[in-house]
Amino acid sequence: MASSARSKSKPLGLSDAAGRFDAIKANFSLLKTTANTSGIYLPRYSTSSGNNANPHLGYHLIFNSNGTITVKKVTSVVTNQVVPINTTNNSNDYTFINGESTYQTLTIPSSCGLIFVEDNTWIEGIIPSKVTVVAAGVTNTSFLPDVVLHGNITYAATDGTDGFTVIGAHDILIAPDSPQNMTLNGMFIAQSGAFGRNLYSCPGSYEPRGTLTILGTTVSNLRTGTRWVNGCYSSDAGFQTRIDAFDRQNTVNPPAFTPFTSTQWQFVDWRQK
Repeated sequence: MASSARSKSKPLGLSDAAGRFDAIKANFSLLKTTANTSGIYLPRYSTSSGNNANPHLGYHLIFNSNGTITVKKVTSVVTNQVVPINTTNNSNDYTFINGESTYQTLTIPSSCGLIFVEDNTWIEGIIPSKVTVVAAGVTNTSFLPDVVLHGNITYAATDGTDGFTVIGAHDILIAPDSPQNMTLNGMFIAQSGAFGRNLYSCPGSYEPRGTLTILGTTVSNLRTGTRWVNGCYSSDAGFQTRIDAFDRQNTVNPPAFTPFTSTQWQFVDWRQK
């Protein structure tokens, strides 16, 4: 099952970033060890070898307000031809879940909210505490899993007691079947790839989308984009409106293992009259 994207337009987003963000580069080996010892670790489920090889599978994490995570194994995905965020050449997208099976329900340790997934990772739900999710390959460092934001991600409490950080070794992408109007709370760091939403066949069941509201921060090694100018021929594709709000509470008290460039903080407040 596949669909094709026709537009060669570029997404409306930030300009291309240079370098590899060395100042905030995560130590994946150390984080994996810590998750194995004190947090939650999920080994690789997808595979690049064997008769049933499919490197595009992984885990679907659904966060629950009671402090648990419903973990599902993604057993099959739909291949969609898209225009990716960072190129005008069509390529394949594997972010649409076609089949999954319930794996287990896990309780987030109160002493360590670190979750390390050595595979592609789909995320959604209500964040019940300070949580950090890392998706990276350590056993096979050449494997760079993607993070897919599948549904709304919100905090159970908005007083600063809850927070969310996602560190992806490659891309952090918004799924094609995401909510029409989507809310994302958290800090999203695409260490070697891009944050955004690819361009799908338009107009169609995935395009266009409505409003994307982000409370937090996005950090992207490559060009970001969630809206495609003229992606639907004479109209735009992707999210038609994007609302970004800085989360000051989680800046001064972020989830554990959130990378930072300086220990010196300075806030500038202003009031428009």
